[in-house]
Amino acid sequence: MLNSARCGASTAQRWSPGWSSRVSTARRLRDDRQELALLAYPLTEQLHGTAYIHRFPEEVADAWERLRNHAHANANLPYTGLATGLRAYSGAFVNLFPASKKHAPQQLIASRPLDVRDVRDAVVLWEQAVLGVPDDKITFNYSSELAELVAGSTVEEVSLAGHVHRFGNQPDAPNWVYDAATWEAARRLEATSWQVDGGEVVLRTDTDGNLLVWDPKALWSDAWKKNGELQYAALRVRLSMQTMPNLRTPVLVLDPSVARLSRGLYGTRTDG
Repeated sequence: MLNSARCGASTAQRWSPGWSSRVSTARRLRDDRQELALLAYPLTEQLHGTAYIHRFPEEVADAWERLRNHAHANANLPYTGLATGLRAYSGAFVNLFPASKKHAPQQLIASRPLDVRDVRDAVVLWEQAVLGVPDDKITFNYSSELAELVAGSTVEEVSLAGHVHRFGNQPDAPNWVYDAATWEAARRLEATSWQVDGGEVVLRTDTDGNLLVWDPKALWSDAWKKNGELQYAALRVRLSMQTMPNLRTPVLVLDPSVARLSRGLYGTRTDG
Protein backbone atom coordinates (compact mmCIF):
# COMPACT_ATOMS: atom_id res chain seq x y z
CA MET A 1 0.00 0.00 0.00
CA LEU A 2 1.25 3.51 -0.74
CA ASN A 3 2.11 5.21 2.52
CA SER A 4 1.29 8.73 1.41
CA ALA A 5 0.65 10.99 -1.55
CA ARG A 6 4.02 12.61 -1.02
CA CYS A 7 7.13 11.65 -2.89
CA GLY A 8 10.65 12.78 -2.22
CA ALA A 9 12.83 14.45 -4.82
CA SER A 10 14.47 11.12 -5.67
CA THR A 11 11.06 9.53 -6.31
CA ALA A 12 10.01 12.44 -8.49
CA GLN A 13 13.21 12.02 -10.47
CA ARG A 14 12.31 8.38 -11.23
CA TRP A 15 8.98 9.54 -12.62
CA SER A 16 10.73 10.87 -15.71
CA PRO A 17 10.31 8.43 -18.62
CA GLY A 18 13.16 9.82 -20.68
CA TRP A 19 11.25 12.82 -21.97
CA SER A 20 12.63 16.31 -22.43
CA SER A 21 13.18 18.70 -19.54
CA ARG A 22 10.26 19.12 -17.18
CA VAL A 23 8.74 22.00 -15.27
CA SER A 24 7.68 21.26 -11.71
CA THR A 25 6.15 23.10 -8.80
CA ALA A 26 6.99 21.85 -5.34
CA ARG A 27 6.94 23.06 -1.76
CA ARG A 28 9.52 22.11 0.83
CA LEU A 29 8.47 20.11 3.87
CA ARG A 30 9.90 20.50 7.37
CA ASP A 31 12.26 17.56 7.00
CA ASP A 32 13.77 19.00 3.78
CA ARG A 33 11.87 16.61 1.52
CA GLN A 34 9.83 17.96 -1.35
CA GLU A 35 6.16 17.32 -2.01
CA LEU A 36 5.40 17.20 -5.70
CA ALA A 37 2.36 19.38 -6.36
CA LEU A 38 2.50 19.72 -10.12
CA LEU A 39 4.52 18.24 -12.95
CA ALA A 40 4.60 19.41 -16.55
CA TYR A 41 6.51 18.31 -19.64
CA PRO A 42 6.93 20.19 -22.92
CA LEU A 43 4.51 18.63 -25.38
CA THR A 44 6.88 17.86 -28.20
CA GLU A 45 5.78 16.44 -31.53
CA GLN A 46 6.81 12.98 -30.32
CA LEU A 47 4.68 13.22 -27.18
CA HIS A 48 1.72 14.63 -29.12
CA GLY A 49 1.58 11.54 -31.28
CA THR A 50 -1.07 11.07 -33.95
CA ALA A 51 -4.84 10.73 -34.07
CA TYR A 52 -7.38 9.48 -36.58
CA ILE A 53 -10.01 11.98 -37.70
CA HIS A 54 -13.31 10.64 -39.04
CA ARG A 55 -14.78 13.59 -40.95
CA PHE A 56 -18.54 13.21 -41.29
CA PRO A 57 -20.32 14.05 -44.56
CA GLU A 58 -22.49 17.18 -44.66
CA GLU A 59 -25.66 15.10 -44.56
CA VAL A 60 -24.91 14.00 -41.01
CA ALA A 61 -26.00 17.40 -39.64
CA ASP A 62 -29.60 16.79 -40.76
CA ALA A 63 -29.48 13.23 -39.39
CA TRP A 64 -28.40 14.49 -35.94
CA GLU A 65 -31.16 17.11 -36.01
CA ARG A 66 -33.88 14.65 -36.98
CA LEU A 67 -32.83 12.29 -34.19
CA ARG A 68 -32.73 15.11 -31.64
CA ASN A 69 -36.18 16.37 -32.59
CA HIS A 70 -37.62 12.87 -32.47
CA ALA A 71 -36.02 11.92 -29.16
CA HIS A 72 -35.60 15.07 -27.05
CA ALA A 73 -37.02 18.09 -28.84
CA ASN A 74 -35.59 20.69 -26.43
CA ALA A 75 -32.56 18.83 -25.08
CA ASN A 76 -29.12 17.91 -26.31
CA LEU A 77 -28.38 14.38 -27.43
CA PRO A 78 -26.16 12.29 -25.09
CA TYR A 79 -23.09 12.43 -27.32
CA THR A 80 -20.87 11.61 -24.35
CA GLY A 81 -22.64 8.27 -24.00
CA LEU A 82 -21.88 7.43 -27.62
CA ALA A 83 -18.21 8.35 -27.17
CA THR A 84 -17.98 6.28 -23.98
CA GLY A 85 -19.59 3.33 -25.72
CA LEU A 86 -17.12 3.55 -28.59
CA ARG A 87 -14.21 3.69 -26.13
CA ALA A 88 -15.42 0.59 -24.30
CA TYR A 89 -16.28 -1.19 -27.55
CA SER A 90 -13.01 -0.48 -29.36
CA GLY A 91 -10.47 -0.03 -26.56
CA ALA A 92 -9.38 3.26 -28.15
CA PHE A 93 -9.68 6.81 -26.87
CA VAL A 94 -12.58 8.40 -28.73
CA ASN A 95 -14.19 11.85 -28.70
CA LEU A 96 -16.83 13.63 -30.78
CA PHE A 97 -16.45 17.29 -31.79
CA PRO A 98 -18.25 19.57 -31.35
CA ALA A 99 -20.89 18.20 -29.00
CA SER A 100 -23.37 20.92 -28.12
CA LYS A 101 -27.07 21.50 -28.76
CA LYS A 102 -26.39 24.17 -31.35
CA HIS A 103 -23.44 22.39 -32.95
CA ALA A 104 -23.78 18.64 -33.48
CA PRO A 105 -20.63 16.54 -34.00
CA GLN A 106 -18.90 16.99 -37.33
CA GLN A 107 -16.02 14.64 -36.68
CA LEU A 108 -14.91 11.73 -34.54
CA ILE A 109 -11.36 11.64 -33.15
CA ALA A 110 -9.77 8.31 -32.21
CA SER A 111 -6.37 7.33 -30.85
CA ARG A 112 -6.06 4.42 -33.30
CA PRO A 113 -7.89 3.05 -36.36
CA LEU A 114 -11.44 1.91 -35.67
CA ASP A 115 -13.21 -0.96 -37.36
CA VAL A 116 -15.99 0.53 -39.48
CA ARG A 117 -18.30 -2.28 -38.35
CA ASP A 118 -17.71 -1.37 -34.70
CA VAL A 119 -18.49 2.28 -35.40
CA ARG A 120 -21.72 1.39 -37.18
CA ASP A 121 -22.80 -1.06 -34.47
CA ALA A 122 -22.11 1.43 -31.68
CA VAL A 123 -24.21 4.15 -33.34
CA VAL A 124 -27.00 1.64 -34.10
CA LEU A 125 -27.23 0.56 -30.44
CA TRP A 126 -26.88 4.11 -29.11
CA GLU A 127 -29.60 5.50 -31.39
CA GLN A 128 -32.09 2.85 -30.26
CA ALA A 129 -31.27 3.60 -26.62
CA VAL A 130 -31.81 7.32 -27.24
CA LEU A 131 -35.18 6.60 -28.83
CA GLY A 132 -36.23 4.57 -25.81
CA VAL A 133 -36.40 1.18 -27.49
CA PRO A 134 -36.85 -1.51 -24.78
CA ASP A 135 -33.65 -3.38 -24.00
CA ASP A 136 -35.02 -6.70 -25.22
CA LYS A 137 -35.99 -5.12 -28.54
CA ILE A 138 -32.63 -3.49 -29.36
CA THR A 139 -31.00 -5.20 -32.31
CA PHE A 140 -27.97 -4.87 -34.58
CA ASN A 141 -30.34 -5.18 -37.55
CA TYR A 142 -31.90 -1.77 -36.83
CA SER A 143 -31.82 0.50 -39.89
CA SER A 144 -30.01 3.77 -39.08
CA GLU A 145 -29.20 6.47 -41.61
CA LEU A 146 -27.02 8.16 -38.99
CA ALA A 147 -24.98 4.99 -38.39
CA GLU A 148 -24.35 4.58 -42.12
CA LEU A 149 -23.23 8.19 -42.50
CA VAL A 150 -20.89 8.09 -39.49
CA ALA A 151 -19.41 4.71 -40.45
CA GLY A 152 -18.95 5.88 -44.04
CA SER A 153 -16.98 9.01 -43.13
CA THR A 154 -13.49 9.63 -44.49
CA VAL A 155 -10.62 8.85 -42.12
CA GLU A 156 -7.25 10.61 -41.97
CA GLU A 157 -4.28 10.06 -39.67
CA VAL A 158 -2.92 13.43 -38.55
CA SER A 159 -0.04 14.67 -36.44
CA LEU A 160 -1.51 16.51 -33.47
CA ALA A 161 1.51 18.79 -33.29
CA GLY A 162 0.68 19.95 -36.81
CA HIS A 163 -2.59 21.41 -35.52
CA VAL A 164 -0.88 23.56 -32.89
CA HIS A 165 -0.46 27.12 -34.18
CA ARG A 166 1.27 30.11 -32.67
CA PHE A 167 0.03 33.64 -32.31
CA GLY A 168 3.22 35.52 -31.57
CA ASN A 169 4.92 33.41 -28.90
CA GLN A 170 1.69 31.86 -27.64
CA PRO A 171 0.62 28.39 -28.86
CA ASP A 172 -3.02 27.55 -29.46
CA ALA A 173 -5.04 24.78 -31.10
CA PRO A 174 -8.62 23.72 -31.85
CA ASN A 175 -10.55 22.40 -28.85
CA TRP A 176 -10.41 18.78 -30.00
CA VAL A 177 -6.60 18.89 -29.99
CA TYR A 178 -6.56 19.80 -26.29
CA ASP A 179 -8.52 16.64 -25.52
CA ALA A 180 -6.56 14.32 -27.82
CA ALA A 181 -3.11 15.73 -27.03
CA THR A 182 -2.65 13.61 -23.89
CA TRP A 183 -3.52 10.22 -25.36
CA GLU A 184 -0.01 9.30 -26.48
CA ALA A 185 1.49 10.33 -23.14
CA ALA A 186 -1.13 8.28 -21.26
CA ARG A 187 -0.28 5.26 -23.39
CA ARG A 188 3.44 5.61 -22.61
CA LEU A 189 2.89 6.11 -18.90
CA GLU A 190 0.61 3.09 -18.74
CA ALA A 191 3.30 0.94 -20.35
CA THR A 192 5.83 1.76 -17.61
CA SER A 193 5.94 0.55 -14.00
CA TRP A 194 7.11 2.95 -11.29
CA GLN A 195 9.06 2.39 -8.07
CA VAL A 196 7.26 4.33 -5.32
CA ASP A 197 7.69 3.92 -1.54
CA GLY A 198 9.66 0.71 -2.07
CA GLY A 199 6.98 -0.92 -4.21
CA GLU A 200 6.03 -1.17 -7.85
CA VAL A 201 3.07 0.89 -9.05
CA VAL A 202 1.38 0.37 -12.41
CA LEU A 203 -0.91 3.04 -13.83
CA ARG A 204 -3.94 2.20 -15.96
CA THR A 205 -5.81 4.50 -18.32
CA ASP A 206 -9.52 5.08 -17.82
CA THR A 207 -12.03 5.80 -20.57
CA ASP A 208 -11.28 9.54 -20.32
CA GLY A 209 -7.57 9.03 -21.00
CA ASN A 210 -6.49 9.79 -17.45
CA LEU A 211 -4.42 7.46 -15.23
CA LEU A 212 -5.52 5.42 -12.24
CA VAL A 213 -3.86 3.03 -9.81
CA TRP A 214 -6.01 -0.11 -9.70
CA ASP A 215 -3.79 -2.65 -7.96
CA PRO A 216 -5.41 -3.60 -4.61
CA LYS A 217 -1.99 -3.52 -2.95
CA ALA A 218 -1.50 0.12 -3.98
CA LEU A 219 -4.86 1.43 -2.78
CA TRP A 220 -5.30 3.54 0.32
CA SER A 221 -7.69 2.01 2.83
CA ASP A 222 -9.28 3.35 5.99
CA ALA A 223 -12.60 3.82 7.72
CA TRP A 224 -13.52 7.39 6.86
CA LYS A 225 -15.89 7.46 9.83
CA LYS A 226 -15.37 6.13 13.34
CA ASN A 227 -16.38 2.47 13.53
CA GLY A 228 -17.33 2.65 9.87
CA GLU A 229 -16.74 0.11 7.13
CA LEU A 230 -13.36 -0.15 5.46
CA GLN A 231 -13.21 2.17 2.45
CA TYR A 232 -10.72 2.48 -0.39
CA ALA A 233 -9.22 5.26 -2.45
CA ALA A 234 -6.95 5.27 -5.48
CA LEU A 235 -4.35 7.59 -6.90
CA ARG A 236 -5.70 9.33 -10.01
CA VAL A 237 -3.56 11.43 -12.35
CA ARG A 238 -5.35 13.81 -14.67
CA LEU A 239 -3.50 14.71 -17.87
CA SER A 240 -4.14 17.95 -19.70
CA MET A 241 -2.56 20.09 -22.41
CA GLN A 242 -2.06 23.67 -21.29
CA THR A 243 -0.30 26.79 -22.45
CA MET A 244 1.88 28.98 -20.24
CA PRO A 245 3.09 32.56 -20.60
CA ASN A 246 6.34 32.97 -22.54
CA LEU A 247 6.48 29.29 -23.54
CA ARG A 248 6.24 28.66 -27.28
CA THR A 249 5.51 24.97 -26.70
CA PRO A 250 2.34 23.74 -24.95
CA VAL A 251 2.92 21.60 -21.89
CA LEU A 252 1.53 18.32 -20.64
CA VAL A 253 0.37 18.84 -17.06
CA LEU A 254 0.10 15.87 -14.68
CA ASP A 255 -2.24 16.70 -11.82
CA PRO A 256 -2.44 14.00 -9.10
CA SER A 257 -5.46 13.56 -6.85
CA VAL A 258 -7.16 10.92 -4.74
CA ALA A 259 -10.35 9.23 -5.96
CA ARG A 260 -12.50 7.54 -3.36
CA LEU A 261 -14.00 4.28 -4.56
CA SER A 262 -17.73 3.99 -4.01
CA ARG A 263 -19.18 0.84 -2.48
CA GLY A 264 -22.44 1.22 -4.42
CA LEU A 265 -23.99 2.73 -7.53
CA TYR A 266 -25.45 5.72 -5.74
CA GLY A 267 -27.42 8.19 -7.80
CA THR A 268 -27.97 5.75 -10.67
CA ARG A 269 -31.34 4.98 -12.18
CA THR A 270 -32.72 1.81 -13.71
CA ASP A 271 -35.91 1.25 -15.68
CA GLY A 272 -38.58 -1.15 -14.60
